[in-house]
Amino acid sequence: MLSRWLDRAMLKRDINNTEQLIGNFYEISSVNQANNSKAVDDSFQIYYGGSPRSNLEKMIVKIFKSYLSFSIESGKLFGSAISSIDIKNYSIIDFRVERRV
Repeated sequence: MLSRWLDRAMLKRDINNTEQLIGNFYEISSVNQANNSKAVDDSFQIYYGGSPRSNLEKMIVKIFKSYLSFSIESGKLFGSAISSIDIKNYSIIDFRVERRV
């Protein structure tokens, strides 16, 4: 939804900073509330994220598209072709971790 709001806001004016973006989101939200007569709890916050991460890790799974659900327990990765909370529907998947410094 926010990507559509961003597209709509950029058609009207240039967005030069985060504060302008959030202001546009509030403006669109208030127009939507007025048109729909529905109260919407909107709150947009800027996340500054602190310091950048120095180490990145990426999990590599072969045939990733074959699985819909994943779970990690005791350092083992389990995957299931169906969305399920029952661990019986999961099988152990081989994976490796790539680390970038």
